[in-house]
Order: sequence, then structure tokens, then C-alpha cells
Amino acid sequence: LTKEVSRLMTTPSEVRDFFQEGIYIAPEGTTHQVSDLIRAVPICVEADQITSKLRREKRQPTNEEALKIAEADALRDVLIQVNVFDHLTMEEAQEGFTRPALVGTAERPA
Repeated sequence: LTKEVSRLMTTPSEVRDFFQEGIYIAPEGTTHQVSDLIRAVPICVEADQITSKLRREKRQPTNEEALKIAEADALRDVLIQVNVFDHLTMEEAQEGFTRPALVGTAERPA
């Protein structure tokens, strides 16, 4: 059951369409994570099908197939990016800051 639900939600289907109803979709060209994910699914699914077919047939992709796979890879690379922060808090960003737990450790006799 879990695999079936997962498949229905991660591939174009009536169930997926049902859950997408009422979700804000930003205009094309606007950066919006949810909209970008929704637009990427059909492209990535098609690229995955092409890749599976290539493996089965043990052949190289045509130019058209290679372009579709490259498009899906580029979308995935953008969509999986996360924010990276050098410091968790503003205090940690200040020069000379030492986390309280480490201060106590440094004060212990060796």
C-alpha cells in the first residue's frame, strides 16, 4: 500500500491532481519552490522512463533523449538545494564568541 500511495503521489495521476487542487502556482519564471516542484514532476518522470528504457535496451540516448535527461537533472539540482548558514545565531557570528558549553570545557583542569 505504501509503495502504491507513493507512486500515485510522485507520478502524474488523478490522485496527484486532486491534491494539487487549490495550491497556488506561481507564474512561469517566478522562483517558487512548490510551483517548481509541481512543474518538474512530469519532466523528471519522463526522464526516468527514458533512463530505464536505455538501461533495458543497453544503448546510448538519442540527442532528444539526452536533452530531456539533462533538463531533468538540471531541475533536480536546483530543487534539492538547501540554505547554508555559517552560523546558527547572530551571537555565533560575532568575533570571539564561544558556545557556553565549550567555555565550561575549556575551564576544566587538564
